[in-house]
Amino acid sequence: ATNSPVRFSTLLRQLEGSNKQSLSIALKELEQHGLLEKKTVKQKPLHIEYSLTPKGQSHIPVFQQLENALR
Repeated sequence: ATNSPVRFSTLLRQLEGSNKQSLSIALKELEQHGLLEKKTVKQKPLHIEYSLTPKGQSHIPVFQQLENALR
């Protein structure tokens, strides 16, 4: 989901072993470092979406290399 916004609940389901608190902290830190943008969508149901900033997108190749190295 590097090209489109992702909801918090979707991330929580997709990240094995994560919980609401640890995911919330990690997302907040990524936002503070300018890698993520948080958007509150005020349509029903009210929800929050996260998307990569241009700075975050520039790190995709690094994360892909790390992922490949762990396989």
